[in-house]
Amino acid sequence: NQLRTYLEEAGHEIVFRSSEPGWGVQKFLSTGKINDLAGADHAVVALGGNNFKLEEDRYFPQIKDFIKVLRDQGIEKIVWLGPFESDSVTKASVQDRHQWTADFLASKLPKDRNIFWIDMRPFSKGGPWRDGVHFKRDKYQEMTDAIAQQVVKSIGYPLILLRPHRTVTFWTGL
Repeated sequence: NQLRTYLEEAGHEIVFRSSEPGWGVQKFLSTGKINDLAGADHAVVALGGNNFKLEEDRYFPQIKDFIKVLRDQGIEKIVWLGPFESDSVTKASVQDRHQWTADFLASKLPKDRNIFWIDMRPFSKGGPWRDGVHFKRDKYQEMTDAIAQQVVKSIGYPLILLRPHRTVTFWTGL
């Protein structure tokens, strides 16, 4: 929801939205949740760091399948928001997983196929966290404000938005 105002002001309309806490790429693929995106041309993906298969040969095929599902439905551009920082003292294993996932995606997402990467770690560094992983609403809004213009610039009309906390929102130009 944090990007909604920015996107609507830029002329986008929501055509679908889904928030699925804890879901990663594989869960979206296995449930078919992203298989009916009629009317959407662009996507913003923010799936966080709920990737428990920290092996390139297992994770990269899932990423490619996810992108293929979007492309097969006519998605032209994808803005991919990386996972946030976590508290490395209280949630070290989560931080390690988020770092691995962010580094992996930054190096592997195809940059020549209209996929735009935004590393969320600099915006979330230092928290403050509610529980070592998640933030209060004010911090999410602060991070959204910091990236909103980059997101709007990277997309066109219409847009699909998967916002932080694994939310899927589909937008279409007015």
